[in-house]
Amino acid sequence: MLDSMTFMGASASIEGVCVSHWNRKSELMQLSSPWLTLIHERWSDQDEKLLDYWRVEKEHSLIVLPFSGDNLLVSKPGFRPGVGESTLDFPGGRIPKGQTAREEVVPLLERELGVNKTDVSEVVSINADGWVVNSSFSNQR
Repeated sequence: MLDSMTFMGASASIEGVCVSHWNRKSELMQLSSPWLTLIHERWSDQDEKLLDYWRVEKEHSLIVLPFSGDNLLVSKPGFRPGVGESTLDFPGGRIPKGQTAREEVVPLLERELGVNKTDVSEVVSINADGWVVNSSFSNQR
């Protein structure tokens, strides 16, 4: 647990908004499960105003765009309660601790699409380092 942490060490301008010197004052709570960790923190902004902040940490995710010839493979539409209708989804999920994205591709294709591991001829990474994505905690349209 950190007592203080600098969010932005130097001033930065993001679309005309000055962001500088946010400091993490304390971690008030941490609730962990096998799927996610919910963290409640207290931060101070550049004016020393105290702000409570809740965040969710999850394992890294993987999305696979599987092709068979020129055809993109997707699973059958599945109902999504947060959207209230069936949606098409790319195969994907969380990367288990201790595994890499590349190691998880074939098991994921087997599990979600029924693709036999001997049918996977090539795995190409679009971005080996991944992208940081800050997403909402719900399904989105």
